[in-house]
Amino acid sequence: MDIKDLGLTEEQLQDRVIERMCEMVMSQEQSDDGDYHYVTNSAFSKALHEKLNDRIDADVERLANVHVLPHVTQFIEDLQFQRTSKWGEADGKPFSFTEYLVSRAKAYMAEEVNYEGKSRPKRGDYNHNSWSAESGRLAYLMDKHLRHEIGDAIKQILGAANKAVVESIQTTIEAQVKSIVSKIKVEVK
Repeated sequence: MDIKDLGLTEEQLQDRVIERMCEMVMSQEQSDDGDYHYVTNSAFSKALHEKLNDRIDADVERLANVHVLPHVTQFIEDLQFQRTSKWGEADGKPFSFTEYLVSRAKAYMAEEVNYEGKSRPKRGDYNHNSWSAESGRLAYLMDKHLRHEIGDAIKQILGAANKAVVESIQTTIEAQVKSIVSKIKVEVK
């Protein structure tokens, strides 16, 4: 019998043999306790995939470090925003990312907040109508910080004063007990 009798060329036969060898190396047949048999990735296949993924990750990181990261700072510094009208037409002059960041920080710090430090809820949200402004966020944060610091200082002062009072009372009681004990005479009859 000849390869041509099988209806295959030599290249087709080589391809099939290589494909079957790869299947045998890359997968393994397993079975559960019953008659069910299934094919899973072999340990070699899993190790190969892990090595490939590690290599790809390393190459992507290397390329990002060389070609992307050096340009990120410049990209952010050069980034320009443009306000537009509802029709998409430019409205006002463009501004940089830094200017945008500073304006957002100023708006955040000046925003009115309630007694819990929360911003006004959007119209239609729960508690929208019951919300009332207490102060600006910066004033609220400073007040909260001062209350915390003053509270801690008062606790320390009260703790030290309490300790001194306790020590003083303990010393006085010990002196009084000694005085009373010295005045008591025990007679045995």
